[in-house]
Amino acid sequence: MNWFYAYYFSLQATGSKAIDGILQAIAHAGRSYHSTQFWADAEPGERSPVQCIQDAATDAATDFATLRELLGEVVRAGDCIARQIPHMIAAERLEDEMMVTLDFSAKDVRLLKEAIQRTQAYLDPPHNESEVKASE
Repeated sequence: MNWFYAYYFSLQATGSKAIDGILQAIAHAGRSYHSTQFWADAEPGERSPVQCIQDAATDAATDFATLRELLGEVVRAGDCIARQIPHMIAAERLEDEMMVTLDFSAKDVRLLKEAIQRTQAYLDPPHNESEVKASE
């Protein structure tokens, strides 16, 4: 099933899990009702299309906040390492023959790697329809 298809319109996947969730909720509402006037209606015990769209938007906002935090971790870890670079350059300028190795702490490097890995895993959207269905 094309999760982005509705009766009178269809939408294109963006590749962003958060945005695609909103688009899918809108398309589902369009498949469920021919008119938007009924989108706020729901059977007892079920969520209305408007509630589904709002839930998808709330999930997207949470995802973006998490992403902002992850990117902040990457920046902070990178800054710890970057602060050491001027010291290395100054040392090399003082004595051309002196070999200077950056003494990045193992913790700084580990934090940067972990932050980058978490960010990459978070940004990697499902690649096919079965992965999209499984993630729901």
